[in-house]
Amino acid sequence: MQVTNAALQPLLLTSYTLGICYLLSFLFYATQTSSSPTSRPTTALYQTQTIYLSLAHSPTSLDRNSIDHGALAITLFLHGLFTICHCLTLAGIQTLNKKINLFPFLKLTLFSTFIQVGMSLGYVLSLNNKANAESEEVLLASQDTTPMIRLFMAKASWLCTSFIWLTLSMAYGSLLCYTKTVRLRTWRSLMFFVGDYRGIPVVAYGCAGLLSLYGVLVPLQGHWCEPAFVGCLMGDCASLHQIWMRMRDIETENEEKKKE
Repeated sequence: MQVTNAALQPLLLTSYTLGICYLLSFLFYATQTSSSPTSRPTTALYQTQTIYLSLAHSPTSLDRNSIDHGALAITLFLHGLFTICHCLTLAGIQTLNKKINLFPFLKLTLFSTFIQVGMSLGYVLSLNNKANAESEEVLLASQDTTPMIRLFMAKASWLCTSFIWLTLSMAYGSLLCYTKTVRLRTWRSLMFFVGDYRGIPVVAYGCAGLLSLYGVLVPLQGHWCEPAFVGCLMGDCASLHQIWMRMRDIETENEEKKKE
């Protein structure tokens, strides 16, 4: 059975639609968010306000209100749905062709995706919680666990996301090696592999996963999550392009079968 089977077309179409909706919601959120807040610690190296908030121990009320909570929640939710459909699409390819081993940990990947979506939405809700009211008594009280819970949800979301990105990088790498019989024996072959547009998800998702893992686990290195986020966007756009090309291949195959 061929890899590009017509049975995958509904999943491909769903993934492509959710990916477009996610990118549009992200563009809307980016235009609604201030990139240079007036209140920010001088020791922070972050340039993206959302990433700074996700790794800050106790963001002020001004920082929390500098982003659009509703738009951020919708963007994260759509990105989670797109990631789930994306993984299911690649799992379908793996199911149709037993020679391809894209996801050695498929159930763990899907579980991490659900955890990532839940933690992300919980983090956004914690930014607008009534317990975050600006008062000296609340800020100085040692019993206030809201900042700790918020930071835990943010780091758990980043860790799950980095695992998902590394898994997607491995999946696209296995698929590319199978379809092109790539053998990275020399530096020249590695350069052609990176330069091929079909290898962009492998490099982009791989860099995003490693950089985000380093930024979250190593203290005072959270600014590495910024290039990780850029790598995620590059990987998502490249994967949408590959999904579009695969849908075109399926339509071409269907037309050829009708002519026969």
